[in-house]
Amino acid sequence: MNILPTITRLLTENPILVLFVILLVGHVVGKIRVAGFSLGVVAILFAGLGISAYNPKLALPPLLFTLGLVFFVYTVGIASGPSFFAAFRKKGLRNNLFVVGMLVSGALATLLATNLFHIKKEMAVGMYTGAFTNTPALAAALDTLKHATLVPVVGYSLAYPLGVLCVLAVIAFFQKLWKIDSNNEEPTAANDHEIYARTIRITRKKSCRVDEIAAACGADITVSRISINDAVRLVQPDDILSAGSLITIVGKTTELDKATTCMGKTVKSGLELDGEALRNRRVFISNRKLAGRTLSTLNLQQKLGIMVTRIRRGDVDFVAHPDMMLELGDRVKIVGPYDKVQKAAGFFGDSYRLASEIDILTFAIGITFGILVGLVPIPMPGGSVFHLGAAGGTLLVALYLGHKGRTGKLVWQLPFSTNMALRQIGLVLFLAGIGSQAGGTLSKALSNPASLTVVGVGAALTTFVATITLIVGYKFLHIPFTHLTGVLASVQTQPAVLAFANERAKDDSANSGYANVFPVAMITKIILAQLILIALS
Repeated sequence: MNILPTITRLLTENPILVLFVILLVGHVVGKIRVAGFSLGVVAILFAGLGISAYNPKLALPPLLFTLGLVFFVYTVGIASGPSFFAAFRKKGLRNNLFVVGMLVSGALATLLATNLFHIKKEMAVGMYTGAFTNTPALAAALDTLKHATLVPVVGYSLAYPLGVLCVLAVIAFFQKLWKIDSNNEEPTAANDHEIYARTIRITRKKSCRVDEIAAACGADITVSRISINDAVRLVQPDDILSAGSLITIVGKTTELDKATTCMGKTVKSGLELDGEALRNRRVFISNRKLAGRTLSTLNLQQKLGIMVTRIRRGDVDFVAHPDMMLELGDRVKIVGPYDKVQKAAGFFGDSYRLASEIDILTFAIGITFGILVGLVPIPMPGGSVFHLGAAGGTLLVALYLGHKGRTGKLVWQLPFSTNMALRQIGLVLFLAGIGSQAGGTLSKALSNPASLTVVGVGAALTTFVATITLIVGYKFLHIPFTHLTGVLASVQTQPAVLAFANERAKDDSANSGYANVFPVAMITKIILAQLILIALS
């Protein structure tokens, strides 16, 4: 008995079942590793393509992938907002301009190859987004075309696999060619990401205030407690440090070393907290009145008699500074007298459940404005216009709101765990929806020999940009190779490349390179995808 017709009919009548079959198949396929490489979550796209290529009636509703895309880019923007604007300081501006230059060179090469090989514009823009593995840019192109054709999805699907593999091969090639040893590279801030406490004895002859130490030593540290005449207490910003004083400083190892060399010498027996004087505790930020506010505005020492020394966001610890903005879901380490630490826990909220809830009002307002911004026509030379689309508009608004943190009583932030969950859901909905929409078109394209041209040109584009990124970045800009591989991963906006770079680097510097330029790379590709369409019209 042939059960395929029965299964097909069942799926056709139940779109929700089709969605979860695609997710299931995609997840299983994405876990398969070949020569150390796996497709990961992107396998869901290919699962959708395969199922709808078998029967186009199994395509999921277009609303599904639009909803998924909006969720994905909004959560990325909200989380990246603070680092996006901070990244333009010092070398961050240089690296972001570098990434923009690499992506523009890729777009120009795409236009050249399109004319040389007579590739249709819809296929060309899909090839560009696939060669640089960026689904929001693909979605922006589809928005520009008013979803009148799914040919860009075909171009994306043809170019995507080698868009990942070629970058991995280029990294491995140059790491071997240049004999890169990550252990001997110039250290970056990301190589030293754990935060510790250290007690030092002041030996510096010239006295200074506590709030002047970081600037005087050029060290990213905070001072938590002080001992004068064997009396341990929390420091005050205006405490004067003179020779013989004991202080506890908090920061990364390299920063602690700077401050120690500048101020004194390490004391093996630290200012312990297990006595009656001071205690410490980790608490969750679940009080929405605190979200989006900086530590300096809370006056914690004056009001509560405690201080924050560290902030843990996701899996990363940060040294607490007065200008740091608190976010829902942060875990802060507080220090103070026992009774005041207990009281402060209630002030911060310290509720995991409340820290994970979504404020539907601000979530809806943010996405509404994002979609409206995406609809605004932007004039171009020659009388043409382009739109940021749902992807670009939502991302821009989310970046701004993430940077703001809050407006009056409106908290724009999303708790870290909630953000990651919504981001993953949005991405898989988009991949499943867009894949299922394009399966029929892809099956026709694969029967056309011209598809091999798209695969070859896409691979050449990826290899070209990856190569010049590494050569220019390493040889001319002198970016440490491990950090540079993270920058290259963001040029591709590709987590698989980042994972590969992390495995070979064996430190955290690639993550730093990726995070600092990721938002700019995302926005640039969204804009360039639409400009390619306009240029080829």
